[in-house]
Amino acid sequence: MSLQPDAAGERAAAGSVEDPLALLATPDEHLFSRPDRALTGTPIISVVAPARHEGEGPQPIIAPVPNGNHGSVVAEGCSAEPEIPAASGVWVPPRSATLVDLKRRYAFYRMVRRAPENSLVRRRHAVSPFVGSIPSRVPGLASVDRVVRTRVFVRDLQLLNDVLSLTPCFDRYWVWSGLLLGWAREGRVLPHDLRDADFAYAEEDEPLILDGIEALVRAGFRRGFSLRNNAGQFTEHTVIRHGARFEFFRMSPVASEWEYQLYCVDRHLQVQLTARLPRQPLAPFDFVDRKWLKPLDHDQELSLAYGDWHTPDPSWDNLEQGGIVGREEWTGG
Repeated sequence: MSLQPDAAGERAAAGSVEDPLALLATPDEHLFSRPDRALTGTPIISVVAPARHEGEGPQPIIAPVPNGNHGSVVAEGCSAEPEIPAASGVWVPPRSATLVDLKRRYAFYRMVRRAPENSLVRRRHAVSPFVGSIPSRVPGLASVDRVVRTRVFVRDLQLLNDVLSLTPCFDRYWVWSGLLLGWAREGRVLPHDLRDADFAYAEEDEPLILDGIEALVRAGFRRGFSLRNNAGQFTEHTVIRHGARFEFFRMSPVASEWEYQLYCVDRHLQVQLTARLPRQPLAPFDFVDRKWLKPLDHDQELSLAYGDWHTPDPSWDNLEQGGIVGREEWTGG
């Protein structure tokens, strides 16, 4: 919910609304919370009624949000109902980010689980990235988890590199997206990417990549989900180890560009994003004590995908991905 200034309360205080409680029924009421008046209890809305008698000031009204709940509230540290001034609004109990994330992941899980190729993916392996991320959300554990996760994740990246170096796909995949961003900006895996590594491969090399994935499974990686676009084509393959995903994205040639698909949730709707990047030659580079391949001009690619990639932006998400050429509801192929 986007919280905006309490224009409704201001109108009521000015006497422009005969019945302030009627504002509760309007679909476009503008509400905002008061961080300096931390309220707990039942969600409420407050507006200010115009004065009923001469010399009387505006009267605060506490009323229930139109959801059937009673309007009684208790201020932090108090047992009596607080006086709510005109510039007030709705107190909404904070939603657990972990719970919201879990619901989204469950919807995603149900969709991709239907695909026959994902029947071999064990449930405990599929959910391990989410379960493993819980300590990073707990105050007091996050810093310790980051240290441990960095060591484990780097070792698994090295193992992946070592295993694939012995297969025909050793020079047929490259680092891109978040893993490339971490190397280019900070020379390390970014702290929020310690459970996700992104690689890309050309469409024509899919058989080689599938053979490489089988080699990774034999080396101790777990089989993860493969994803199809709405046309039924494979666009991504995943392996899992120690609660981290190692994702291989298929790049399809379109003129002088690569076209690829991403999948995300927007307002509880599964979305398929189609985006493009310029096709480039690959160049070797050193990262986590191993040699990898990357696009020759990584600045060009990162600038298209992230904009000002030199400056961290915690609010960035895939819906803001640069180079998007298509967006539609994702049906899972």
